[in-house]
Amino acid sequence: MKIFLDTNLLLRFYLKDNPEKFEAVMSLLLQIEEGQFKTYTSSIIFLEVSYVLKSVYKLPLPEIFDILDSIFTIRGITVIEKTNTKLAL
Repeated sequence: MKIFLDTNLLLRFYLKDNPEKFEAVMSLLLQIEEGQFKTYTSSIIFLEVSYVLKSVYKLPLPEIFDILDSIFTIRGITVIEKTNTKLAL
């Protein structure tokens, strides 16, 4: 099965502001890392996450960069984009 990770899903995981949603997303990410799903996201999602963390949650840039970088470490996620997102960040 193919799934697409969107902005809200990633925000719920990293912000941990809703315990039920955090647990659900954590369970999904564990399944992704176990290879149960073909998982995709887009570089646009990174931009949206960055924008929300900066403008809504007022997180400092180093913390935002750490969160964005950690998304790249989740095994089993393919970023669908020809742009070098990591370099752009």
